[in-house]
Amino acid sequence: ALGLVAHEYPSYCRAMLLVTGLLILASGLWLWQLPQKFEAPTFSTRFKFPACCQPWATPRMAAPTLHCRWTSCKRVSEHHHSRLRRLSTPATEEGKEVFTESEMSELGQRINNLRALEVAAWHEVPIQGQSPTARMWHSLTEVAKNDTRLCLFGGQSSVSGSMLSDTWLLEMPKQQGEAAQWTKVDVRGRRPPGRAYHDSAVVHGRWLVIHGGLLDNGRRFHDTWRLDLEDTYPSWEQIGGEDSARPVPRCHHTFLATNTGEVIIFGGHNFAREALSDAWILKVVGVADDGARLVPHWQRIGGLFDGPSARAHQAALMMDRWMVVSGGETQDGSASDELWALDVPTDIWTEVPMSACASGRSLGGRMRHMACCIDESAGTFVVCGGQGRSVLDLRSVDCVIMQAKHNGDVGGALRCEQLLCQESVGVPPSNHNPRRDGTMLQLSSGHLILFGGNEGELAEGSGEDFRQCGCGETLIAHAANSVSQWQCVSSGAPETTAVGCAVAKLDSTRQVVVVDSINVTIPWNPDVLRVHALSMT
Repeated sequence: ALGLVAHEYPSYCRAMLLVTGLLILASGLWLWQLPQKFEAPTFSTRFKFPACCQPWATPRMAAPTLHCRWTSCKRVSEHHHSRLRRLSTPATEEGKEVFTESEMSELGQRINNLRALEVAAWHEVPIQGQSPTARMWHSLTEVAKNDTRLCLFGGQSSVSGSMLSDTWLLEMPKQQGEAAQWTKVDVRGRRPPGRAYHDSAVVHGRWLVIHGGLLDNGRRFHDTWRLDLEDTYPSWEQIGGEDSARPVPRCHHTFLATNTGEVIIFGGHNFAREALSDAWILKVVGVADDGARLVPHWQRIGGLFDGPSARAHQAALMMDRWMVVSGGETQDGSASDELWALDVPTDIWTEVPMSACASGRSLGGRMRHMACCIDESAGTFVVCGGQGRSVLDLRSVDCVIMQAKHNGDVGGALRCEQLLCQESVGVPPSNHNPRRDGTMLQLSSGHLILFGGNEGELAEGSGEDFRQCGCGETLIAHAANSVSQWQCVSSGAPETTAVGCAVAKLDSTRQVVVVDSINVTIPWNPDVLRVHALSMT
């Protein structure tokens, strides 16, 4: 039958053979071109199919769409492909680039940081021996960067409601699963009155300094005390000058420790809720010419009229010799958009001009926000969260990375550039709720931790109190890996975190430690202090 058809219609058979050959040839060319260029064939868009062949042409006509996806992927990962080609190039091949040791170290560090984000989790730390009584609104402070101890002071008793004045050292284990141990500091002589909501810092890895706070009479005080944690027979000593000038009692202020052994106080609200603009400095330890230990006194710095206007709820951080102050609530209740820097050695305030990122987004006015230094040597720091004039104007937790630069002159001014915001790098907005009044910490590994605070949501049955974010709502990111990308760490977190808990970082073990007074397993016996740690390994 086929022979009869070929005999009767020879021209038709030749045409069919020709079309079949062309199709086989085109298919071969397409398959040969695909692995070499890794892109879709360009002839498919230029080839004009007859109308009767459109059903078979449909898959082939879809190729340009696939080509667009490939080029997009290639464009995004072009930098990484070039680095991989350099890695695979022999070092002896002339004219080719290879990875340097520093680049390999940086790449390895970034991989380790990303892995740490994946394995980060909370766990409850078992306690060996006695523990402090249950309390809230106490202080918890890292003793030193290479130390595994944290220092706890004061707070308000969860049982009696009275203010406490005891001091404890918490020795944290180096391995997860091991027990921590509390040690009460046996203080001799008089001690500070019991208090809560106070300021605390450890200077030079041995001197515990506390200032102010709320006393049993319900009023805030402005006394300052120090305790030598390394002394064989430690005793409290009141410093700052009882009869000399010193900061007035305040709240919502800045309290920072410098690298040179001073503590600084700035701004806040006084008892009449009036905003303050004064700055004070206290050198914790001093020695006279004859070798005798000096009693430190508070000194006002920054001048009377040269610094920022009165404010509270500002965010502040120490960066080398400068105290950098961002935003804050002014006396009229508005949120400031200013950035100020106090050069501590020269005692000079300067307003820092800021340049926005490529998208034009600026830092904006904010208060009750969080800020943290990322790299002192590079002058970089991060700001996030907070609110505008009211709680209805909450700011996103998406981070803004700033870099402060000095002109090199003694007493010279700073200027600030906005290095990263989401619009400039194409990072999508965060899916985490806005947050204010939180605590931002940076571990020695470079990881940023955003703990606590509130989302502007009123707690049930608490009047005007806001619901506080617990351990299970902790956000973590890495400054070198697009800091805008927060990740929520809830694995292993306690079901409930007590209001008035204390949080501190521990660089020696790369942990964040939280101490609160809720015993979930024995709710009828709350007189127990528990410890939770967020570990990166």
